[in-house]
Amino acid sequence: MRIYFPPPDHDASRKDAGFTLIEILVVIIIIGILAAIAIPMFMTQRQKAADASIQSDLRTLAHAVIALEIDEKEVTLDNLSDGGIRLTPGVSIAVHTHGARHHCLRGSKISGATATRDWFYTTDSGLDTSLTSCSGASLFSVTN
Repeated sequence: MRIYFPPPDHDASRKDAGFTLIEILVVIIIIGILAAIAIPMFMTQRQKAADASIQSDLRTLAHAVIALEIDEKEVTLDNLSDGGIRLTPGVSIAVHTHGARHHCLRGSKISGATATRDWFYTTDSGLDTSLTSCSGASLFSVTN
């Protein structure tokens, strides 16, 4: 019969607690890799959301301008405000006219996520990606 005597520094009642330095470093490296992948994707999604909010506000304001034209009212900020138009916070839209019933709206982001570009909407052709500026006289600018 053999009798086992544990080494004097071994405590059978004590459980090993904690992680080794290598295990902690591996977890930190994995989290860093995941963050490096996720952060650029998140920033791209923020830019897409900023562009979508500008385009949505342009359509809303353009439809209000068209409604004023149909009702044969002057396109002014006061007449648009009577319609209860609410823009996305941080969006600025400038309204230009180049003749009777022809308007160009330029939308841009002034705060928060950076939009990829300025967007243009004409009452003649809708959202126009080929424009780089609105021609004609500036009527007013709306900012929220």
